[in-house]
Amino acid sequence: MESLTDRNIRSALIERYLDAETDVREEALLADYYAGHAPDEDEAAVAKMLLAEHPEALLAAGEQEFGRLAAKCPVRRAPARRPLLWSCAAAAAALALFLLLRPAARESSPFTPLEIAESLNMISNLGLGDIESATAVPSGANILVTVHLKDGTDLPFIMSKDGDTGTLSLASTE
Repeated sequence: MESLTDRNIRSALIERYLDAETDVREEALLADYYAGHAPDEDEAAVAKMLLAEHPEALLAAGEQEFGRLAAKCPVRRAPARRPLLWSCAAAAAALALFLLLRPAARESSPFTPLEIAESLNMISNLGLGDIESATAVPSGANILVTVHLKDGTDLPFIMSKDGDTGTLSLASTE
């Protein structure tokens, strides 16, 4: 594959990705590229999606950066190089903190985005009032849905799925 540093090549591949015409290998290549390169402003959302789908790309980039930094650290520490030693130690600590504290890849939900959207649509058709927004947060095998009405009221629901039949159920917790 040609170099993804060429914006035209990258843009064509992004277009294919957004049209669901790429394979996993091509998506992983894009994720690897964005793990090591800052996306252009118009590519930022796509880069986030790709890195969320391929978190291993961030780990590999972090390991490469650690290796690069570790290679610069002296094996024998001469008194004159103490500032370099501390710089290497600080860089290694910062990288370790980044890898430990960055958001972990979420486990996949048993619900598809379409199922979540259908449930939110069902809630909106209940005539609860003027809905300002809704949030859906995975919680184990369920999804906690909170509907925020324009009058300031929050209405909580639990969305669950029967593992055998795939039937969705939505229950108000009030």
